[in-house]
Amino acid sequence: EVAGVYTWPSGNTFEGYWSQGKRHGLGIETKGRWLYKGEWTHGFKGRYGTRQSSSSGAKYEGTWNNGLQDGYGTETYADG
Repeated sequence: EVAGVYTWPSGNTFEGYWSQGKRHGLGIETKGRWLYKGEWTHGFKGRYGTRQSSSSGAKYEGTWNNGLQDGYGTETYADG
C-alpha cells in the first residue's frame, strides 16, 4: 500500500491509501459538496465510513458494500 493524494481534472480529490492503482484502506474523498471519510476496498467505499454534505449538513454514517450504503447506519437529513 502507498499513501498519496490524487486530484481529478474535475477538482475531486482523494487522500489516503492505494493498492494496485485502486483506493484501498483509509481515505478521504471530496467530490463536489460531498465528503466521504472511511475505508475503501479495491476502489470502492467499503466496510465503514461517513459521507457528509458540506452545504446542507446531510450525513450518513455506517456500513458500506461495493460503494453503496449497506447494512447498519444512521442517516441525518438536512432538515434534522
